Amino acid sequence: MWRQAVWYGTETILWQALLDEQGEQAPLQLRRPVNRMPELVTTIVRDLSAKFPSFGNRRLAQLVARAGLWVSATTVATMRKTPTTPKPEPEPEPEPEAAEQQSSRAAGGSPPPAVSRRAVTAKAPNHVWHVDLTILPTGGFWVPWLPFSLPQVWPFCFWLGVVLDHCSRSVVAWQLFRKQPTGEEVVALFETGRKRAGATPKHVISDQGPQFGVAHRAWCAMRGVKPRYCAIGEHGSIATIERFFRSLKNEMFAKRIVPLGFRLLYAALMAYLTWCQDHRPHQGLAGLTPAERLAGAPPLAKGELLEPRARYPIRDDERRGRVCALQLVVESVDGRSHLPIVSLREAA
Repeated sequence: MWRQAVWYGTETILWQALLDEQGEQAPLQLRRPVNRMPELVTTIVRDLSAKFPSFGNRRLAQLVARAGLWVSATTVATMRKTPTTPKPEPEPEPEPEAAEQQSSRAAGGSPPPAVSRRAVTAKAPNHVWHVDLTILPTGGFWVPWLPFSLPQVWPFCFWLGVVLDHCSRSVVAWQLFRKQPTGEEVVALFETGRKRAGATPKHVISDQGPQFGVAHRAWCAMRGVKPRYCAIGEHGSIATIERFFRSLKNEMFAKRIVPLGFRLLYAALMAYLTWCQDHRPHQGLAGLTPAERLAGAPPLAKGELLEPRARYPIRDDERRGRVCALQLVVESVDGRSHLPIVSLREAA
């Protein structure tokens, strides 16, 4: 390949060699962009990614932002990028049969309630509640088929009932059962939620299980609450609380044995729900936690921020403080490493 040469005194130097030179004497100085993050931020992101590989790019970006360092999800993806083999596309799931759909209807009593097609919008906290039940198998790892191959009672599994506020994504009330709860037990769970929240919702969204039959509708009529039921077989009817259960099982029981004892599982659930309420950034809340949403906290971008880029203009922004070196501090709730509390401190 032909390369242009230039005469400097008594030496002939190639332009390619000039471009490779470093230091103040180089004839060509490549300026570093002012908005490029320093290597310490890359180190922090990769350290978090190694500690919590199941967290996505947006979750990691929100964890770092909550600690005061604003990094976009695309920047996090670039920092943690490693060559990987492409994943095979998942096969489409077969459509559920009509008989299986009919088996989930309310059993043994009142006819199934009418389903309203009008969407409900949560205007404020405690305006719309979700309620649902899920199964937690004991004595082994969480797999989707295990609860349905054994009797759905303790010691084979526990039942977990949760009442979730739609606006703040906070858990209003929850209870652990050794067997499938009755409608009266679900009503007692609602009353516990009313006392803790100090408010009564306008709408309660549930599926059409047997627990949400006569007793459930009687409680709603007594409290002036409008019950709303999801459509059988319709995707996304109760997506909010189903997504909560998916996060709970993935983040709490991934590669961990589900405790067999009631007290052990209760303590694990208490620790997770505390972390979820106070420390876990929620993507549906733009990175805020449910506790911050209930308290009316401002968005993350309007909070106190750290600026590690030396030449990035601050423009008299009182919220942004310039730092040269940062130290990553990762604590946990109740000593459980899978429930992180991330903070950044200025290194000495």
